[in-house]
Amino acid sequence: MAFASWIPFAGGRAAARALPAVPPARPYVITVLCPESVQDRVEQLVRLTLDDTGLPPAEIATHNANAGMDARLMRVLVSCPVERRGILVRLVQEIGLVPPVRSVHWETVPSATFACRCH
Repeated sequence: MAFASWIPFAGGRAAARALPAVPPARPYVITVLCPESVQDRVEQLVRLTLDDTGLPPAEIATHNANAGMDARLMRVLVSCPVERRGILVRLVQEIGLVPPVRSVHWETVPSATFACRCH
Protein backbone atom coordinates (compact mmCIF):
# COMPACT_ATOMS: atom_id res chain seq x y z
CA MET A 1 0.00 0.00 0.00
CA ALA A 2 1.42 3.35 -0.99
CA PHE A 3 1.83 5.96 1.71
CA ALA A 4 -0.31 8.59 -0.14
CA SER A 5 -3.22 6.21 -0.68
CA TRP A 6 -4.30 6.12 2.98
CA ILE A 7 -3.82 9.84 3.75
CA PRO A 8 -7.06 11.66 2.84
CA PHE A 9 -5.44 14.97 1.92
CA ALA A 10 -2.60 13.48 -0.10
CA GLY A 11 -4.61 13.17 -3.27
CA GLY A 12 -5.58 10.00 -5.04
CA ARG A 13 -8.97 8.88 -6.27
CA ALA A 14 -10.82 9.40 -2.99
CA ALA A 15 -9.89 13.09 -2.90
CA ALA A 16 -10.95 13.57 -6.52
CA ARG A 17 -14.36 12.02 -5.85
CA ALA A 18 -14.93 14.10 -2.72
CA LEU A 19 -15.05 17.40 -4.60
CA PRO A 20 -18.41 18.21 -6.20
CA ALA A 21 -18.30 18.87 -9.92
CA VAL A 22 -18.96 22.49 -10.79
CA PRO A 23 -21.10 22.73 -13.92
CA PRO A 24 -19.49 24.96 -16.52
CA ALA A 25 -21.11 28.23 -17.49
CA ARG A 26 -21.91 28.49 -21.17
CA PRO A 27 -21.69 31.70 -23.17
CA TYR A 28 -24.87 33.10 -24.71
CA VAL A 29 -25.68 36.11 -26.83
CA ILE A 30 -29.02 37.91 -26.68
CA THR A 31 -29.75 39.97 -29.81
CA VAL A 32 -32.39 42.71 -29.75
CA LEU A 33 -33.61 44.89 -32.63
CA CYS A 34 -35.45 47.95 -31.36
CA PRO A 35 -36.06 51.61 -32.18
CA GLU A 36 -33.45 54.01 -30.88
CA SER A 37 -36.10 55.63 -28.66
CA VAL A 38 -36.38 52.54 -26.43
CA GLN A 39 -32.76 51.37 -26.54
CA ASP A 40 -31.96 52.80 -23.09
CA ARG A 41 -35.09 51.21 -21.60
CA VAL A 42 -34.18 47.79 -22.99
CA GLU A 43 -30.57 48.10 -21.86
CA GLN A 44 -31.70 49.07 -18.35
CA LEU A 45 -34.05 46.06 -18.25
CA VAL A 46 -31.19 43.76 -19.30
CA ARG A 47 -28.73 45.19 -16.77
CA LEU A 48 -31.18 45.16 -13.86
CA THR A 49 -32.42 41.64 -14.55
CA LEU A 50 -28.97 40.13 -15.01
CA ASP A 51 -27.35 42.00 -12.12
CA ASP A 52 -30.19 41.06 -9.75
CA THR A 53 -29.77 37.39 -10.62
CA GLY A 54 -25.98 37.35 -10.28
CA LEU A 55 -25.31 37.00 -14.01
CA PRO A 56 -23.76 40.34 -14.99
CA PRO A 57 -23.33 40.78 -18.74
CA ALA A 58 -19.79 40.40 -20.06
CA GLU A 59 -20.48 42.93 -22.81
CA ILE A 60 -23.34 45.03 -24.17
CA ALA A 61 -22.75 46.41 -27.65
CA THR A 62 -25.12 48.50 -29.77
CA HIS A 63 -24.92 49.81 -33.30
CA ASN A 64 -27.21 51.00 -36.10
CA ALA A 65 -29.13 48.16 -37.70
CA ASN A 66 -29.34 49.54 -41.26
CA ALA A 67 -28.73 52.87 -42.92
CA GLY A 68 -31.90 54.90 -43.10
CA MET A 69 -33.68 52.95 -40.36
CA ASP A 70 -34.41 54.24 -36.89
CA ALA A 71 -33.37 50.90 -35.40
CA ARG A 72 -30.58 49.78 -33.13
CA LEU A 73 -29.13 46.30 -32.84
CA MET A 74 -28.09 45.39 -29.31
CA ARG A 75 -25.99 42.33 -28.48
CA VAL A 76 -25.58 41.15 -24.91
CA LEU A 77 -22.92 38.57 -24.07
CA VAL A 78 -23.51 36.67 -20.84
CA SER A 79 -22.08 33.54 -19.26
CA CYS A 80 -24.72 31.36 -17.63
CA PRO A 81 -24.74 27.85 -16.11
CA VAL A 82 -27.13 25.47 -17.83
CA GLU A 83 -29.32 25.07 -14.76
CA ARG A 84 -29.94 28.85 -14.65
CA ARG A 85 -30.94 29.27 -18.31
CA GLY A 86 -34.51 29.93 -17.18
CA ILE A 87 -33.32 33.41 -16.22
CA LEU A 88 -32.35 34.07 -19.84
CA VAL A 89 -35.65 32.65 -21.10
CA ARG A 90 -37.62 35.00 -18.84
CA LEU A 91 -35.42 37.96 -19.81
CA VAL A 92 -35.96 37.34 -23.53
CA GLN A 93 -39.72 37.07 -22.92
CA GLU A 94 -39.73 40.36 -20.97
CA ILE A 95 -37.76 42.14 -23.68
CA GLY A 96 -40.21 40.83 -26.28
CA LEU A 97 -43.09 42.41 -24.33
CA VAL A 98 -41.62 45.92 -24.61
CA PRO A 99 -44.01 47.38 -27.22
CA PRO A 100 -41.70 48.75 -29.93
CA VAL A 101 -39.12 45.92 -29.84
CA ARG A 102 -39.03 44.43 -33.33
CA SER A 103 -37.20 41.17 -32.60
CA VAL A 104 -35.29 39.38 -29.87
CA HIS A 105 -33.53 36.03 -29.79
CA TRP A 106 -30.78 34.26 -27.90
CA GLU A 107 -28.30 31.54 -28.77
CA THR A 108 -25.17 29.86 -27.51
CA VAL A 109 -21.81 31.19 -28.59
CA PRO A 110 -18.75 29.03 -29.28
CA SER A 111 -16.52 29.25 -26.20
CA ALA A 112 -13.46 30.43 -28.16
CA THR A 113 -15.39 33.37 -29.63
CA PHE A 114 -16.72 34.35 -26.21
CA ALA A 115 -13.25 34.20 -24.62
CA CYS A 116 -11.80 36.43 -27.34
CA ARG A 117 -14.49 39.10 -26.88
CA CYS A 118 -14.18 39.20 -23.08
CA HIS A 119 -10.44 39.88 -22.96
